[in-house]
Amino acid sequence: MPHFLGTNDYEGSDTALGSHLRLDAMTLSQRILGVISRYRSPLPLDAQDRSDEGALHFLALIYRSVKNNEPVRMVLPAFPFKSPNSDTKVLGTLPDKAEEIALAHLNGLCAAVKDMYPPGAILTIVSDGLVYNDLLGVPEHVVWTYGHSLRQLTKDKGYSHIEFARLKDLLGIPNLSDEMNAMTYAAVAPSIRLALMHRYGNFNWDAGFGDSYVNNDENKRLTYCGYLKFLTSDLASIYPIGPGRTKSAFKKGVEIIAKSMLKRGEAFAKAVKENYPDHVRLSIHPSTGEDKISINILPIQKVITPWHSAVAVTVNGTVMAGQRRKFEEDPNMELVYEDGRPSYFRERSPLYQWDCSRAVTFEPLYPCGVLIRPSENAKTLTIEDVDAHKVRELAQHNSPVILRGFARTKNRDAFLAKSHELGIPTPWKFGLILEVRDRGNEGQGLNNVLSQEWMPFHFDGLFKTEKHIRTTSDGRKKRHDLIPRK
Repeated sequence: MPHFLGTNDYEGSDTALGSHLRLDAMTLSQRILGVISRYRSPLPLDAQDRSDEGALHFLALIYRSVKNNEPVRMVLPAFPFKSPNSDTKVLGTLPDKAEEIALAHLNGLCAAVKDMYPPGAILTIVSDGLVYNDLLGVPEHVVWTYGHSLRQLTKDKGYSHIEFARLKDLLGIPNLSDEMNAMTYAAVAPSIRLALMHRYGNFNWDAGFGDSYVNNDENKRLTYCGYLKFLTSDLASIYPIGPGRTKSAFKKGVEIIAKSMLKRGEAFAKAVKENYPDHVRLSIHPSTGEDKISINILPIQKVITPWHSAVAVTVNGTVMAGQRRKFEEDPNMELVYEDGRPSYFRERSPLYQWDCSRAVTFEPLYPCGVLIRPSENAKTLTIEDVDAHKVRELAQHNSPVILRGFARTKNRDAFLAKSHELGIPTPWKFGLILEVRDRGNEGQGLNNVLSQEWMPFHFDGLFKTEKHIRTTSDGRKKRHDLIPRK
């Protein structure tokens, strides 16, 4: 990120800027913009980088929030609906692990801001599903269910930095109730789209539909190229090539729909700008950077969205995104179901195969780690059922490994036995288990005041090392610590 102003650049200056600019707030604002910029998606090779111009605008917005000790607010039009191409691209119509990881990633962006700036950041996601769904043959009730499920997922996972808004919230339509369901949403959807175009767009669809409409604006061209790419696959099953539709006719139809999406997108962008003037504008689409910050909403280098892909997780926790067919054809991948629905692909590994594997679930965590717990129909599993050797090996690939829901963890003998299976435990001065009780003068200086909550299995970053004497190349004897076994 460009450096705009050092902390000493205007100290002692009599200029208006030097007199009124709070340099501490400006410095912090630059750091916050730097955090946001870490999530920026790569600029297309054929695009001009104008992010330095945009940074001046975004820095001013952030500075205003910091100066007033308010949360930094951002807005992101995104999460419309799943691609209608569930045969080759996505796993269904509802949010799955791809959306969960994306929301965790975005919530992490805000949390990273909060780490350096206590008021933190708030991200408002404005769904653009109703703007385009009819062009892709996606029913309104599907758009509603997708958005409603996203909100529930965000609540269940505790992504407290994320808020949602619908298209209707931007238009302030009188007598439109906030209490809606899939049926009422479908009933008013056409009116909402019409209101958007009446207020922010135009209906002169023939004007500007030539090549100059796209080519004269770099950001339009980048977005248009992105539309062409995903529409070609999304519309293939809706408008199949065959008798009555040639390849050239299909290609021309895709181009017209893409330009229609651009027209509607312009109106939607105006509505977002008018309703969120003090928000840092984020975007999922590639751009030159002067009007918005283009970001990756999945924690990968590839520019792809969760509603156009499925995700796969390797043993070491690496997240990949791509078409479902790609992962289905990979013999090293297996499909994982959650709540009875396909959710994501996982790299095959014997580490996931326990004697009670049908009764244990392995849930990837963001940004790293694995959560292991009994499945809903296996509440009788105990700490003795934990495969300690595989837990230990899994932790060397993707840590932390967290165990939850296993019974008999308060059984002292079972707890000690499992700790020895995991490795050679390093004892405290007074023994292996830190027990919550007052030892008085017998505590050997460790008689701290503790809570009465149980301490989980954990690793303090200490190793039980062994001393070893080795001979150096010049014949000297040197003592060193043996690294613990894996």
